[in-house]
Amino acid sequence: RIDLQFYKEICEELNFNPASTQQVGYVLSARGNVLPFTNRSMRKLRVDEEALEALDDPLAEQILSYRKANKLLSTYVEPNIDQERSYSHFRLDLSTGRLASSGIPGHTHACGNQQNIPPSMRDIFEPDSNIFTNADYNQLEYRIFGYLSRDPVIMDTYAQGGDIHWSTQQAIAPGTSRKDEVARLNAKTFNFATIFFGSAKTVAM
Repeated sequence: RIDLQFYKEICEELNFNPASTQQVGYVLSARGNVLPFTNRSMRKLRVDEEALEALDDPLAEQILSYRKANKLLSTYVEPNIDQERSYSHFRLDLSTGRLASSGIPGHTHACGNQQNIPPSMRDIFEPDSNIFTNADYNQLEYRIFGYLSRDPVIMDTYAQGGDIHWSTQQAIAPGTSRKDEVARLNAKTFNFATIFFGSAKTVAM
């Protein structure tokens, strides 16, 4: 359930618009929070997700919750109100060869990326057959890359039913847990940057 009214009431009490970055920055600063300036201008405060998550202020948490709820509303609910069907545009022109989903230009009822519908919003959709189909080519790019390059580490990892990202994580961050999301993301970034011509900076990160 998306209860935007709850967040609006909080903001109305403090007399500011949570959708206005300028007003958000002013109100949070007036409450004693220290926000960094944007890189482009030393006159504007950063109020993005990263900046607000760093604050120890309940209001910052409420603003983030409002943004998330408003994003779900505008992306998945409003475009589909009173519509019998939801539409998306599927493309195969990505450099990785993966399938991409996006809104249809000029189509007012295009739902956007239907491949990444969050679990909290999936109940508003129903397939024509009443059955959802889930298909995933597990680490397809690296399996193809391993086959073409004949890299012994990649080939051996998949031959044993392993996970190449976990193997990389163990190599670049030994001792980290398999449940360590940050370490796994770093390993995946390293892997994909390596085969898709990432910059030295990206690989180093």
